[in-house]
Amino acid sequence: MDTVRDWDGEGSSGRLWEIGVGVPGPFRPRPERWAAAGTVLRTELWDDPEHPFPSSAPGYRCDGERRVSAVVTTVREAAPMYCRDEDGNQPTDLIGVDGWYHRVLVRPATGEEAAEILKQEVVQARRARLRHRRAELFGTRALQADGVVPAEGDVSFDGTVKVPFGAELERSGYSYASDDVLRVDEARGVAYWLIYNGRDGDDWSASNAGSYIAVRYPLTPERAELVTDLRAEYEVATWGQAGVGVEAARALIRAGWAVEYAEQRLGAFLLTSAEDVQGLLARPWDEWKTAKWENSRSYTAERFTVADAVRLADAGVSYYGALQRKQGGARTVEEIIAAQHPGRRRPHRRRSGKAVLALQGRRDVRSAACPGMVGDTADALGPEECNGDGRCLPRPRHPFLVAVGRRHGGQGPLDGLLPP
Repeated sequence: MDTVRDWDGEGSSGRLWEIGVGVPGPFRPRPERWAAAGTVLRTELWDDPEHPFPSSAPGYRCDGERRVSAVVTTVREAAPMYCRDEDGNQPTDLIGVDGWYHRVLVRPATGEEAAEILKQEVVQARRARLRHRRAELFGTRALQADGVVPAEGDVSFDGTVKVPFGAELERSGYSYASDDVLRVDEARGVAYWLIYNGRDGDDWSASNAGSYIAVRYPLTPERAELVTDLRAEYEVATWGQAGVGVEAARALIRAGWAVEYAEQRLGAFLLTSAEDVQGLLARPWDEWKTAKWENSRSYTAERFTVADAVRLADAGVSYYGALQRKQGGARTVEEIIAAQHPGRRRPHRRRSGKAVLALQGRRDVRSAACPGMVGDTADALGPEECNGDGRCLPRPRHPFLVAVGRRHGGQGPLDGLLPP
């Protein structure tokens, strides 16, 4: 790494540094650029004692000598040079191959520019630790000391659930084979590690669960903790379907909740953080259910914060009651509590004998008694229920139709029905 020149732009040192990278490939008359200006990336540089790379740069790491790693932002790129492996005088990245050598001027990235890269590095480091723990507790292709390979007829996955562990992320882009599988039955304290054994060259006779070798392990406290951490890391993405934020999903998983239960029960709550979950679970769920705040995601019109839901539930306002009052003009929690409940419309009372009848030759319902109705029932029918051609129709407020039956008094089948 060499200090190229002073620079008046952003950067803690006001200087630019040059990095080089070799990309193997064939010669092209118009080569592509490696990194456009403004590209943010992590790179390694050789430090210069006279012009050291600033240690305040985001993601700065030093191996104790001159090699430095940090997040940088590209400023501009020199014209690439094509190197042929003829005399062995090649850049480090192109030893033994032909390819393009790119030289790019970079500066230390700002904290805002580096935020996304640093965030992804935290995730990658956390997942690497999970892979290491999984290899120690369940193994990868080897059997652990307390693992048992049961006979084919003794393998049962009833009551087990599949636990994700990022297998699809570890899969090679050219691999079409199935992944290994982890299944856990917490009630019985059993875990199954299923090793895929259906590849060419595998000993298929060793399989005891289809194309897998199922290894049964006791669900020790260490394994149970790993299962919880795996769910919190890889299952959390599916919680977005239930309207639950990432941090809130992790907190719910650690509290023993499953995503399907969240979809069925938490549709009324806005959950984005671990603090939201803590406030939600501070009240026993039976109390939320009694207060009528248990609601499915499928029937969610609006979500309330946990703090607002607590105040409304304490005031005796249910979830749907709060929605109705908001539709009536209430906006704040105080207005919802103070608002008069809009109430429900009284259900219509069915009248006996309101069948759909064909009155042959009868146009005036009031003047002639309906053959299928008697007494006050026939008189109660208004003229608006007759369309003038002898057919008796139900009012629009009565959407139901009466099925085929007998006339009052058991006088025989109906003469006719209104055609569909």
